[in-house]
Amino acid sequence: MSNIATKNIDLPRDWEWSTLGEVCEKPQYGWTTKATSQGRVKLLRTTDITKGAIAWGSVPFCSETPEDIEKYLLQDGDIVVSRAGSVGVSYLVTNPEPSVFASYLIRFKPLIERKYVFYFLQSPAYWSAISERSAGIALQNVNASKLRGIPIPVAPYGQQKRTVAKIEELFSHIDAGIVSLQKAKNLLIQFRQSVLKAAITGELTQDWREQSREKLSDPLNTISNLPDLPKPARWKTRSKETVLGHPALAVNNPQTELPKGWIWAPLVELATIASGHTPSRKHPEWWDGDICWIGIVDARENHGCVINETAQHTNEEGLANSASRLLPMGTVCVSRTASVGYVVIMGKEMATSQDFVNWIPTEAVTSDWLRLIFTADTEGLRKFGKGTVHKTIYFSEWLSINIALPSVEEQKKIVEIADSKINAMQRLESQIERQLKKAEQNKLSILKAAFSGELVDSLTTDGTAKDLLDKVEAQKTVDLTRQKVRKNKKHSEKKESGLVKKSIIDALGEAESSLTPEELFARTGRDHTSADEVEEFYVELKKRLGDNEISIDSIWSEGIKQGDLISCKADQ
Repeated sequence: MSNIATKNIDLPRDWEWSTLGEVCEKPQYGWTTKATSQGRVKLLRTTDITKGAIAWGSVPFCSETPEDIEKYLLQDGDIVVSRAGSVGVSYLVTNPEPSVFASYLIRFKPLIERKYVFYFLQSPAYWSAISERSAGIALQNVNASKLRGIPIPVAPYGQQKRTVAKIEELFSHIDAGIVSLQKAKNLLIQFRQSVLKAAITGELTQDWREQSREKLSDPLNTISNLPDLPKPARWKTRSKETVLGHPALAVNNPQTELPKGWIWAPLVELATIASGHTPSRKHPEWWDGDICWIGIVDARENHGCVINETAQHTNEEGLANSASRLLPMGTVCVSRTASVGYVVIMGKEMATSQDFVNWIPTEAVTSDWLRLIFTADTEGLRKFGKGTVHKTIYFSEWLSINIALPSVEEQKKIVEIADSKINAMQRLESQIERQLKKAEQNKLSILKAAFSGELVDSLTTDGTAKDLLDKVEAQKTVDLTRQKVRKNKKHSEKKESGLVKKSIIDALGEAESSLTPEELFARTGRDHTSADEVEEFYVELKKRLGDNEISIDSIWSEGIKQGDLISCKADQ
């Protein structure tokens, strides 16, 4: 047994501490090649194992297949672990299609109950070990050496089987609840979209509008009473194409039917357009001031809300030396570059980066109506963008934006009703999220109990983990010896003179010290090129171990196993 360092955790009687390396075959790195859409053998990647069950239909093929494909082919019961990206994420392979695993995955082949090992790789103890081994690294990753050294509490084999069965029984109840919660969450998303659609099409206030018609202002009259807004820069570059984003938003006037009393209106006639800018980073004195500066991260974290604070701040000198400007409270900011569609309303005077188009409303339109228009259907807004990889909505489109405009009174009423319904849904969604998190915490608690021996009782018929690990170690030694002997080319020819075949016990008795498996094989006088004699050697080795005639001691250096030494117990 190894001298692994473990925390002060007491294990149940008959349990033992071991490592992943000790309870599995030697870990193996995957095949390095590019993914392609067609081929003969599939290439399982980290991204394929991070979504739960593997969708084999979406797993790509190898552009180059390894010559020694048997070395990399995935087998039923293999466990693959991500060593970069989603560090530590694992997957238990069952009934795989013909496939190899990619180089950012490491394969483990358990020599004890495979599901016991797999569930341990989901446990808090495992993730704590992963965190320790990947800490302090800029690009987090773990290698096979670090993974094989992770401590694992080993139960007797019978208890492993019962532990797995109990975990799966308890998880099945939790998973059923999770499915129900996810369905409820999806229904809320659908309901939210239906509320937003009803809001921007006037369905939400249809009855109210009929009852209040005499009291409502005429949006056309409101616009005509506005002072003329200055023509924006780049006015002549505005788009002439008409594109309908959603029922209340378009590039140019789509002339689609609107509720009675509503009109299509160019946004540049309702609000002043403004852009943002980033003060030079080469002048640190222009930063960390008292002026909030909105970036994409701020918009993402405050999407659809009023923003009162930002991650970064500039100052008056920064504004004075850049194209950025201080915009008033109530300005509506819409991200228009790589992350199109984040919308915030300034809760006080702020500036923005150049990733935003900013609208300062007049009396004809409220900030909240614009917020509702822009957040109602993000995909509809993105229709105005150009670019294949990263969409950008250019100012030529923004200058031609038209919106559906009801009276100011109806704008406020729609926002009031829609926000009330959406806020209620958000409260329900928050409750669902809390229950989903609780479900995941319950799973972690079950795993913690499982690997501390508290989930199922031990039985006298279980045996001990020590006996199990001894058998695993003996089997590994036998298998390793067979592999090394077959691969050893240096002694491919038997020297007939002076070589006499001996038993393992005789060879060890003649040796002055313990022998490595390779040294012992050579001293027995067997032929390395003969499959029968190799088989004969490991069969005898296994028998001597089983009869307790020999012992195997592991050689360790800095917590990593370097090899084994075999000795005869009669000499000890």
